[in-house]
Amino acid sequence: MKQGAAELIAGLEAQGLRFTSFERIEDGAYPAADVRWNQSDVAHVESVHGSFETLAPILSDDVAVEVFVLRPFGLRVPLTTAHYVVPGEARVSVTTMGPLALVIEARVEDVSGGTSRARARFAIGAPRCWRWLTPLAAWLVRRNHDRLAVDDEPLKLRRAELRRRGFTFRQDVEGASYAASLQIGRDNVVPPARGDAGDDATSRLGTLDVGESGRREWRLGSDDERGVRAIRDGNTIRGYPRLCLHDGASLDDATVCDGALVCPWHGRRWPALVSLDLAVGETASAEGRAIRLTRAGSTVTVERIGTGS
Repeated sequence: MKQGAAELIAGLEAQGLRFTSFERIEDGAYPAADVRWNQSDVAHVESVHGSFETLAPILSDDVAVEVFVLRPFGLRVPLTTAHYVVPGEARVSVTTMGPLALVIEARVEDVSGGTSRARARFAIGAPRCWRWLTPLAAWLVRRNHDRLAVDDEPLKLRRAELRRRGFTFRQDVEGASYAASLQIGRDNVVPPARGDAGDDATSRLGTLDVGESGRREWRLGSDDERGVRAIRDGNTIRGYPRLCLHDGASLDDATVCDGALVCPWHGRRWPALVSLDLAVGETASAEGRAIRLTRAGSTVTVERIGTGS
């Protein structure tokens, strides 16, 4: 059994709590599917928001129990929250904050032209003797909600941009899932079909002038599965992807750690597709990676092999 927000609030009121409610409405330039994906995405919390740590002891497709460890004023404060989906695609979240209880009901719908409207209703309940805390709690909840919304906006806009290019996502068919969001090694991005050229087609992405003083990075092609981010490390040129196929993040500004790009959304690590040692090699490719680097003097040509585009 899953209680809706109204039923949950009524039950707490029967136990002596009194509630104050307010609403937040947000219009977004992205479909409702990407809002639901973001709402279910447990894995992005620490990487994107960064102001707290989280542990999820209970996860299923439509239920999540999380323990957040907040760090106000340098202190560590645990906070347990339950999220679940009720009929009608509403998401209910409930948490307690000392003598207070917070119940959130979130709904989202498609509007038109790939846009959406998200409506979140917050209800803060307290026993009579603690109601003086409600205004402060409401201010903190609004502040936290608005900050998280700002952090999450680039993720949803990025997916909307990919959709305009013809990309789709596994969640479109399977639905958003709390549990599946932790499978960061899974490719959820479905690229569009790319022309009708044969499997042996080769596409030249561009050239690198490795003799150029101070130049250490190049971005070639488009910022999707067809592009390459080339980085020079000493005498080695490494070619990396520009798109994280997990959920669609751009890797153009991802940091390099131990030779791999680290996705800024979920921390998935992407090793180099191919590496070329400028001191000894003239060409480098890797089976199954579809990238070839070829050096001629101080120029390195970057090609995609068998792209069909």
